[in-house]
Amino acid sequence: MELLAGSSSYRGPYSFKEANIIDGENHRAVTEKVAAVVYASEDAPTTAVPKWITVSARPVVDGIPAAKLIIERIPLIILPPTK
Repeated sequence: MELLAGSSSYRGPYSFKEANIIDGENHRAVTEKVAAVVYASEDAPTTAVPKWITVSARPVVDGIPAAKLIIERIPLIILPPTK
Protein backbone atom coordinates (compact mmCIF):
# COMPACT_ATOMS: atom_id res chain seq x y z
CA MET A 1 0.00 0.00 0.00
CA GLU A 2 1.00 3.56 -0.56
CA LEU A 3 -0.17 6.64 1.35
CA LEU A 4 -0.13 10.02 -0.35
CA ALA A 5 -1.00 13.42 1.11
CA GLY A 6 -3.92 14.89 -0.79
CA SER A 7 -4.34 18.41 0.59
CA SER A 8 -4.35 20.33 3.83
CA SER A 9 -6.25 23.19 5.42
CA TYR A 10 -5.66 25.27 8.52
CA ARG A 11 -8.19 26.54 11.02
CA GLY A 12 -7.85 28.27 14.31
CA PRO A 13 -7.67 31.62 16.01
CA TYR A 14 -3.91 31.93 15.54
CA SER A 15 -3.22 30.35 12.14
CA PHE A 16 0.36 31.06 11.02
CA LYS A 17 1.00 33.22 14.11
CA GLU A 18 2.49 32.67 17.54
CA ALA A 19 -0.18 31.55 20.00
CA ASN A 20 -1.26 34.32 22.37
CA ILE A 21 -2.25 32.33 25.46
CA ILE A 22 -3.81 34.49 28.17
CA ASP A 23 -4.95 31.58 30.31
CA GLY A 24 -5.51 27.86 29.87
CA GLU A 25 -9.31 28.11 29.87
CA ASN A 26 -9.47 30.52 26.93
CA HIS A 27 -6.79 28.91 24.76
CA ARG A 28 -7.93 27.12 21.61
CA ALA A 29 -5.33 25.11 19.72
CA VAL A 30 -4.76 25.58 16.01
CA THR A 31 -6.13 22.65 14.01
CA GLU A 32 -4.50 21.29 10.86
CA LYS A 33 -6.33 18.81 8.65
CA VAL A 34 -4.67 16.71 5.98
CA ALA A 35 -6.45 14.56 3.41
CA ALA A 36 -4.67 11.31 2.60
CA VAL A 37 -5.15 8.93 -0.32
CA VAL A 38 -4.42 5.22 0.14
CA TYR A 39 -3.53 3.17 -2.95
CA ALA A 40 -3.29 -0.61 -2.99
CA SER A 41 -0.94 -2.29 -5.46
CA GLU A 42 -2.58 -3.98 -8.45
CA ASP A 43 -1.82 -7.45 -7.07
CA ALA A 44 -3.21 -6.72 -3.57
CA PRO A 45 -5.84 -9.27 -2.53
CA THR A 46 -9.37 -7.88 -2.27
CA THR A 47 -11.21 -8.01 1.04
CA ALA A 48 -14.81 -9.12 1.51
CA VAL A 49 -15.33 -7.00 4.63
CA PRO A 50 -13.54 -3.89 5.92
CA LYS A 51 -10.56 -4.34 8.24
CA TRP A 52 -9.76 -1.79 10.93
CA ILE A 53 -6.47 0.03 10.52
CA THR A 54 -4.80 2.55 12.82
CA VAL A 55 -3.76 5.88 11.30
CA SER A 56 -0.85 7.58 13.05
CA ALA A 57 1.31 10.64 12.41
CA ARG A 58 4.69 11.88 13.52
CA PRO A 59 4.72 15.69 13.80
CA VAL A 60 7.91 17.57 13.00
CA VAL A 61 8.55 20.62 15.19
CA ASP A 62 11.43 22.93 14.24
CA GLY A 63 12.83 20.16 12.02
CA ILE A 64 12.86 17.59 14.85
CA PRO A 65 10.51 14.56 14.64
CA ALA A 66 8.28 14.25 17.70
CA ALA A 67 6.71 11.12 19.15
CA LYS A 68 4.22 9.24 16.96
CA LEU A 69 0.58 10.10 17.67
CA ILE A 70 -2.35 7.75 17.04
CA ILE A 71 -4.89 9.76 15.06
CA GLU A 72 -7.83 7.48 14.35
CA ARG A 73 -8.93 3.91 13.67
CA ILE A 74 -10.75 3.62 10.35
CA PRO A 75 -12.24 0.77 8.32
CA LEU A 76 -10.40 -0.09 5.09
CA ILE A 77 -11.61 -2.34 2.27
CA ILE A 78 -9.68 -3.29 -0.86
CA LEU A 79 -11.86 -3.46 -3.96
CA PRO A 80 -10.96 -5.11 -7.27
CA PRO A 81 -9.23 -2.76 -9.73
CA THR A 82 -11.43 -0.94 -12.23
CA LYS A 83 -10.65 -0.73 -15.91
